[in-house]
Amino acid sequence: MTGALVVRRTYADYEDFWEPFTAGVGPGGAYCVSLEPDQQQAVREECFPQLGSPVGAFQLTAQAWLVRGTV
Repeated sequence: MTGALVVRRTYADYEDFWEPFTAGVGPGGAYCVSLEPDQQQAVREECFPQLGSPVGAFQLTAQAWLVRGTV
């Protein structure tokens, strides 16, 4: 069996996307809170255009391929 796992997440706005990073959620958040405030702001400002400079609600999609084998 092969296929794809697809996960979609809708954010109300860019603040909704960014907030978990400032709370230290996950590896990215742990890294973010380890930075000085000016460095955190620089990362935040760099992420915004990388996401297409979203205005209002937006959605991100992640995909992973899967394979199941038997012996």
